[in-house]
Formats: sequence, C-alpha cells, structure tokens
Amino acid sequence: MNLKGFTLVEVLVVLVIMSILSLIAIPKITNYKATAEEQTCLINRRQIALEYDIYLLHNEVDHDSFHWNKFLENCVYQICPTNGILKYEDGKVNCTDHTDTKEEEVPFL
Repeated sequence: MNLKGFTLVEVLVVLVIMSILSLIAIPKITNYKATAEEQTCLINRRQIALEYDIYLLHNEVDHDSFHWNKFLENCVYQICPTNGILKYEDGKVNCTDHTDTKEEEVPFL
C-alpha cells in the first residue's frame, strides 16, 4: 500500500519549526514598530517646533500656553503616533510618551 501524504511526525516537526520561527520573529517586529513610532514622533516634534517658532515670529508674540494651545488647534496632522501630550519648553517640543535620548559618547581611552 503506497499512500501519498504526510505522516503525523512530519506535520508535527513542521509545526514545531514554524512556532520556533514565530517566537523569534514576533518580538523583533514589535520592537521595529516601537522604534518607528518613536522616530516619527521625534521628527514631527522637530518640525512642529520650527513651525511654532515661525508662528511666534509672524504674530510678534512671545511663547505662552495660550498661543501654544491655539497653535496646536490649527495642526492638521497627528504629531505623536501614540497620542502623547505635547509641551513646548526651552525652544523644544517634548512628548509625554517619547523622550529625546541621545547616546552618550564613549570617552577616548
């Protein structure tokens, strides 16, 4: 009797291999997504800071919370992908969900 098909052991081996590959791939994919969201927020915050500075110069006003909130109301695009709260401090736009983390330089040895 010559039946064509897979045995139970062959199917189980394939399932084990696929599960191992998925265990390896899923954490990497989620890490890539988090990194992409953080980079998107950083780039958008830099752009918003420049636009807000132009807004202040154009209207000949100084920064205060009223002007910042008025400026944010007119933004037509989403700045932070995770909907973090934005604050303008010391000429920079900061997000509650993402921070500016710069790698420290390794001192010359």
